Order: sequence, then C-alpha cells, then structure tokens
Amino acid sequence: MEGTLRDLAPAGLVVIETLGYSPKDGFARLGLHMDRAEATCARLDIPFDRGEALHSLGTAVDMLPARVRMTIDLDGRIGVSTSELTTPPQVWRVGISDVVLRSDDPWLQVKTSNRAVYDRVRAKMPDDVEELIFLNENGHLCEGTITNLFVGRDGVLLTPPLSSGLLAGVLRQELLDTGRAQEALLTPQDLQGAEIFVGNSLRGLIPAVLV
Repeated sequence: MEGTLRDLAPAGLVVIETLGYSPKDGFARLGLHMDRAEATCARLDIPFDRGEALHSLGTAVDMLPARVRMTIDLDGRIGVSTSELTTPPQVWRVGISDVVLRSDDPWLQVKTSNRAVYDRVRAKMPDDVEELIFLNENGHLCEGTITNLFVGRDGVLLTPPLSSGLLAGVLRQELLDTGRAQEALLTPQDLQGAEIFVGNSLRGLIPAVLV
C-alpha cells in the first residue's frame, strides 16, 4: 500500500511559514498564512492549534519590523524566530534554472523544510541574478527558488497553475482571490518581451527582467 505523505517525511521535517511584520500594520496576510499552515498540517497529519500559533507569533515581535519564521514539527510543536526585515532590490534579474521539477511531486505543494532542490539551486545561483525559475518535465514554467512567477498580459497577472508543480504561495493566493491574477500554463517563450514579476508574501510583488 502506498504510504501517506507523512510516511515519506524525512527526519526532522517541519512545516514553515515566513511572514513579514511591521508595528503599524501587523503581520502581512496573516489569515492566509494560517490557512496554509493548517492545510499543510492536515495533509501531513500534524495537529495544528491555530490559537497557539497566533499567540506564539504575537509574543515574538516588538516595535521593530521583522522577518518572522514559524515552524511546526510533526508533533504539532510551534517555534517562532525573528530576524531583521531587509529591503530587496527594486528590480530582480531572473534566469531559467537547468534543474527540472516533476509536476507530480507532492512536496512541491507544501511549505516544509523538505526543500533541498531549492536550497541547492539558490546556493549555486550566479552573482548577477536574484532568482532562478524552474521548468517541469513538460517544459512549463513552475516557480522560483523563493518566489512565485507572474507575467503581465492585458491588465492581468498570469501565474502557473499548481498542476505545473509549485507552491501555493500566500501572495499568489491573495492576487488570485482579488482577481489581479489568473492561472495559465506558461513557457519560457511567454517571458520574451513580457512584463515579468516574481514575489512572495514577505517581499511582495517585485518587477523582474529576464537575463
């Protein structure tokens, strides 16, 4: 019998949510982050206490902007750490990775510490780019090492569907929910001469150029 996703989890696996915090506005997209954490925990058969998570986040921050990382282990224990919230470049230079993702890999659609391929590609990324975009086995664009991909067309942002093999990013979900983005199969040809953006909940939507 095929094992569950939890059965396949490597030792020490944790669910991860990374949030931006400011004293004025609080946690960016907090509800969507909690929804994704809860869905990921359900998929991995991890107990999730939403109230405890919110309390842990609230007690971890003070009057300074912060990058906040929440983890949930396989027993449901919650950890929160903070670090300085840095300002990214105004425009990111992006390229296409030579590493191919499998669109049917279930780990691509959950935010966990099981992300060796992303970390490996990012560690070897050329100095002249801020992000590399993956293709899947069908030649469709997926996502970047730390961002989702968006292509502007006719006033709408097109973003690859989850079926291409990618994470359901929180910023991506917000843009879909508000109608600013729509799902569409995309290929590298769609990036030529296009209005390109990459983004995630921590950094927001970032204009990009293909190099």
